[in-house]
Amino acid sequence: MSQPINKATSTPPPAAAQPSKIKFIVIGIVVALVAGGALYGFGLSKGATQLAAQKSEFNTRIQTLQTQVEENGQKLAGAQTRVLLLQSRAELYRTALDLERRNFGIANNHLKESAALLGEIKTATDLDMTRLNALRGSISGTDI
Repeated sequence: MSQPINKATSTPPPAAAQPSKIKFIVIGIVVALVAGGALYGFGLSKGATQLAAQKSEFNTRIQTLQTQVEENGQKLAGAQTRVLLLQSRAELYRTALDLERRNFGIANNHLKESAALLGEIKTATDLDMTRLNALRGSISGTDI
């Protein structure tokens, strides 16, 4: 019996080991929650900046497209005016042909159609509307 037996220093009691495991688990959960929250906040802020950049890019595209729509609308109105003028001119040519053929009634109908086509032109940026209205008035006033 030369060595004293000291059980307290050689092996820890099982009750003391349980709180340290629970403590590490709780600390791990808290660290995971904090890290998850930090990563979520970082992702949210990163996504918000990307969303703002996309929004400004889309607004720029929308403004560009609206400008193109306005320009194309003006071009369309100009083209429609030219079509009406060309149709009116064609009716005047038909009138001249019918007058040569001595078809006065048909020539008169073509004159009225030409005046009606000129009357459909409401506004035009490159035409003198007073002269156009005077022309329409003289054509519609002509009776063959």
